[in-house]
Amino acid sequence: MKSIYCWMSVCIILIILPMTVSAQKKNRQPAYQDNDTSMRVELRHFPILGLGKPYADRIALRWTAGDADMLRALLHDGILIDRLRIDADNKAIGGWERITPDTVRAWSKDEFEQRVTERDTALLILAQSIYGKPTYPEGLGIIELAGMQRMERENRLLTINLYAALSEEAAHAAGLAFDDWMAVDTTCNYVYKIFPATVEPHVVMPDTGYVFVAGIDRVRHPIYEGLEAVNRDGAILIKWPGKYQDFTGYFIDRSEDSLTFRRLNKVVYIPSIDSLHSRAKFSYMDSVRNGREYYYRLTGVTPFGEFITFRDVVKGKGIDLTPPSVPLFSHTESGDRVTFTWQKPDDSDLLGYHIVRGMDVQSVDTLLTASGMLAPDILEYSFKKSEQPHSSFYRLMVMDESYNSAFSEPVYIFSVDTVPPAATHIVSGNIDSTGVVTVRWAHLKDEPDLRGYKVLFANDEDHNFAPASNIIPDTIYEFHTSLRTFTPHLYVKVIAVDANYNHGFPSEAFQLTRPDTIPPRTPVILGYENLPSGVSISWSPSVDLSFDRFVVFCRTSGQDDWKQIAETSDNHYTDTTVIARKSYEYSLTEVDKSGNRSAMAFPQTIVTSAPLDEDLRLTRTYELPTKTVHLSWTKPARKASAIILFKDEGEGLTMYERIDGEHLNFSEAGSPDTIYGIKIVYHDNSESPLIK
Repeated sequence: MKSIYCWMSVCIILIILPMTVSAQKKNRQPAYQDNDTSMRVELRHFPILGLGKPYADRIALRWTAGDADMLRALLHDGILIDRLRIDADNKAIGGWERITPDTVRAWSKDEFEQRVTERDTALLILAQSIYGKPTYPEGLGIIELAGMQRMERENRLLTINLYAALSEEAAHAAGLAFDDWMAVDTTCNYVYKIFPATVEPHVVMPDTGYVFVAGIDRVRHPIYEGLEAVNRDGAILIKWPGKYQDFTGYFIDRSEDSLTFRRLNKVVYIPSIDSLHSRAKFSYMDSVRNGREYYYRLTGVTPFGEFITFRDVVKGKGIDLTPPSVPLFSHTESGDRVTFTWQKPDDSDLLGYHIVRGMDVQSVDTLLTASGMLAPDILEYSFKKSEQPHSSFYRLMVMDESYNSAFSEPVYIFSVDTVPPAATHIVSGNIDSTGVVTVRWAHLKDEPDLRGYKVLFANDEDHNFAPASNIIPDTIYEFHTSLRTFTPHLYVKVIAVDANYNHGFPSEAFQLTRPDTIPPRTPVILGYENLPSGVSISWSPSVDLSFDRFVVFCRTSGQDDWKQIAETSDNHYTDTTVIARKSYEYSLTEVDKSGNRSAMAFPQTIVTSAPLDEDLRLTRTYELPTKTVHLSWTKPARKASAIILFKDEGEGLTMYERIDGEHLNFSEAGSPDTIYGIKIVYHDNSESPLIK
């Protein structure tokens, strides 16, 4: 019995999965107060899980519990069921109606004894699971005994759920089924409320389960298909989609003539895979004789005790995938002749032999026995070394009638050869934007003992070339190079290598150009000038050797989007489209000849000047004894917030100092030849033109 319980615990997960239904939980009740012990016991809540299926004259209901203690209470105390009908407009027809005249519960022990015969295996196991008394080993500790008791209750839960899901009679006997007899209306829907007749204190608080049944399902007959057969060695693997949630388990039938089928499994087969995965496949492995064809069909068992056969029948056969045994492969050399010998394997389905040659241990470059396969009774083969490449690996390939093959250990035959192969030439090559280098070269057809090629590279044609690969048999190779380097080119050579590892002369160096993916340095706006004709800005010159142009952008202050206003190779630009007394922001980016763009320069905010509508004059005097320059200017008609002083110190007028807008003069030590200028910054942040 213990082994049965262990098997049930593995498979019952898939039995209960189809019985999931949305359950509305009640508000949690206060903890129960035990008057004798004054201990507060927290009640555990478990939903009743159920489903329903409509027929022409009834709706069959099934339910279960997710906890062993709760299920025991339901079996003995029973449940009650209410029904609510819903019309085609989703409106309730009347109210909740009690459809169980009495509580639905498991058969009593006397009922089982009266109704069950020795042949009713399912009912006998069900009766034992409900009313049987467990026995435990002697000498168990309290903790160990409690754990074993809990496991025994859980095993009973699994067993009861299993047989209730496989047999309609067992479901009714366990008190986990009810038939609502009526003429089912396909235009209506039905909601059932399943709840316990009584609540066992101190243990659990079962939550009401709700089951929704669509009347239209009565006339719906889904088609189940997707059966597959996969041929294996001595077996056939049967596979079918795991997406069908309607089945508790399966029966697999097999036939040798596609007409008479025999059931393979006497006990319902329950796959041990998560069927909730969208791509899950259930499978069953059937051991068979190789070479004989078999036909299979599949029958699913629903939780309502229905047996539904899949539409498709599939065919398969066991195939021989076992390679033949390999004898010892040896050779002798006499002058220019090499002779291979071996023993005949014991395989009864031996087809013959091939002797294969390769430039390395595992490769099969050519068949030495190209004229045809050697018969199973031929145990020797010889050839002249002068007719083959100088050095190669030879192996005996044994093949059976199912074309399974196996190889012997390699034999290396070596001849002295000091002549290097000829030089090849590179046909094409390129470097992509991720730094992957692809090189192609011409194959040396006149080198029969060619082992392969090596690819070499360098950053300059005069540098030493380093290997980029080991020996490769192909005429194309890819490797990675860095793009962040000051050398714009990469140079590649290819060297041929023969069977004796003689290295030929390298090809001519092939020049590749690295793609420029490095963006230019971000330009910096150095200054600006408010002119009567517009706004002039200047920025740092480019230092990029592949410089192409600057792109200038402008936007009104407060806006998010930049507008391109100019492209120039100079490091200054004058915007003549501005409006007086308006705030603008300017930025720019540098673009190189490969189209790489720098980051945007830090924006410069400028408030454009208003037209000079007053006579502002700057007066300069020089005091010789003190060598002091005195500047004075007329008072602006509008209130000024600041005076910006410009000074020419050999590089033109540049901003020199900012003073308070109330001042009308400025003095400093200086030269009588120094040129000055001022700008008035008004309270609205507009500026006057430069006054000299």
